[in-house]
Amino acid sequence: MLRTCGGKSPPRLLLILGTCITFSVAVFCSQISGYEPSSDFMHCAELSEEQEYALKHCLLALRAPEEMNKTRSIYDNPRCLLCKHTCRMQNEISNCVMTGLNAMQNVSTKSKHVVPLLKSMMETAMTSLCENDGQIMNVDDEEDAQCSLRAWNKCNSTFDFLDNLNRVAFCDSDDPSTDPYPDGYVCKEVVDFFDCAANETESCSEKVRSSLAHLKSKISTWESCTKYF
Repeated sequence: MLRTCGGKSPPRLLLILGTCITFSVAVFCSQISGYEPSSDFMHCAELSEEQEYALKHCLLALRAPEEMNKTRSIYDNPRCLLCKHTCRMQNEISNCVMTGLNAMQNVSTKSKHVVPLLKSMMETAMTSLCENDGQIMNVDDEEDAQCSLRAWNKCNSTFDFLDNLNRVAFCDSDDPSTDPYPDGYVCKEVVDFFDCAANETESCSEKVRSSLAHLKSKISTWESCTKYF
């Protein structure tokens, strides 16, 4: 199972956030209390699993040793190889993810509403992380890196929904009135993350705080989420 959101990721809050969002469609769901799957859930879940498999292999090909070495050569052994590689391959990464999301967008009533939001999340993460040659990810100061990591560790539980995208985004529940993941759920969780991160980065440098604010400003323009900011 492709998982990129663990504690061993580079200590850069925004890089981790972007990577998690970008690769989130690859995460398959676990059983959730309170969610009643619809009669079409198994078919929907099978489609999701097929896309997971295709996406995993698409992304792994982009992280092949020869591709990483090419990035290392182009940027002369950069301090953050993953940062540079992600931005060098951002179009290819986007194509991998968009292919999977497009395949899932019309499989259910829920997916028609939520998948476009996930696509916006991915696009915003990639463009924001890589603008100005990835400047937003260049946290060279170790104190800033540790401060960012502490904020991530404190606030990342708001992204637990990424472990259950079948239920959150792709497949309908049997009774929408009791669905624990109603319309607006993803937006509220993202807003909660930024509120938490803003508090936790108060002691970080101006560069870290302004980078976080910049990303929040991009996300706050999503039409489906504006009322939650």
